Amino acid sequence: MLKGSKGKRLRPVKNLQRGKYVKFQLPRNQQLQNINIALDATIRAAAARGGFAAKSSSITISDIREKILKHPSPLVIAFIVDNSWSVHVLKTLEQTKGMILGFLKDASHHGDKVALIAFRHSRNPGAVVALPPSKSYLQAEKCLRGIPLSGSTPLPDAFWKGYKLLVREKQKNNNAIPLLVSISDGIPTFPLKAGGDPYQELYKICGLIRRQQIQVSIIDTLTEGKDAEKSCNRRLAALTGGRYLSWKELTAHS
Repeated sequence: MLKGSKGKRLRPVKNLQRGKYVKFQLPRNQQLQNINIALDATIRAAAARGGFAAKSSSITISDIREKILKHPSPLVIAFIVDNSWSVHVLKTLEQTKGMILGFLKDASHHGDKVALIAFRHSRNPGAVVALPPSKSYLQAEKCLRGIPLSGSTPLPDAFWKGYKLLVREKQKNNNAIPLLVSISDGIPTFPLKAGGDPYQELYKICGLIRRQQIQVSIIDTLTEGKDAEKSCNRRLAALTGGRYLSWKELTAHS
């Protein structure tokens, strides 16, 4: 039995904090209220004192040890999925979905959250958060499989929505690590604001992303051909301080 002051029974608090039990310490709260008791260390302390040799076989206040938990830093990954016709013509959209599913499977094992942002096909093109941050692999897989083709590439809107989403998640959990992954040809065809320059809009958003210390990976699906010179992917990686990855290199090693 664990005995506290005035003979009150002390019970370990279950699920008080999430994290991995790595070591123990003397209780910080001398009143022993709402502490996460390290039962193994407490028993060892009592045994070393000789408490179990006594007739009462009780654990005293001085034996109590508190758990120290190591909290993992979860990732919050926002994927920008380029589902425009240009990517489909290059026959990379289905490969893109397959690669993201691989990320999703790994993320689900580590308790990370994944969000999906795609392009909306309508008379007023824009980006849509197809899947809010989720830990469910099945939900994300279903959403990803159902992403349709789009006729335009409103990349600035996608980056803006990804930026806002990750900032909100960071505000909810300061321990979270935000990561934006863009898989696109890097050729924006529709501005965020009417009459705007989609390239300049993207560059301004990249500045905001960098100031918020959001990690970025730019995966370029168009590295050769006559339209490759229109791609701004390398500049997006430079402006965000992120990583530039060639789709061709990624698929070659997969």
